[in-house]
Amino acid sequence: MVRAFRHLRLWEEVGLFIFEECHSVRLLAHVEAHVIGESRKLLLNAGSVATVVLFHGNPSRPDAYELEFYIPEQDCYALATVEANQVARV
Repeated sequence: MVRAFRHLRLWEEVGLFIFEECHSVRLLAHVEAHVIGESRKLLLNAGSVATVVLFHGNPSRPDAYELEFYIPEQDCYALATVEANQVARV
């Protein structure tokens, strides 16, 4: 437990945070996402808000996150996989 807390503290010092499923995050870079149930893709802007669906890699230091976005202008949802350093707290 102390080790996991120490990792979290070090990540916070460099501006990175560890997110879990259902956390809200915002993008730090533009990313391409796939519209759920369709074959089209969207380019999502930095600053877009998403929900973490799952993480890839070690839970105490994820490599990447699978994110779900709601696109109100098109009334659809999209998924994107992003590197851990491409997201921040909302």
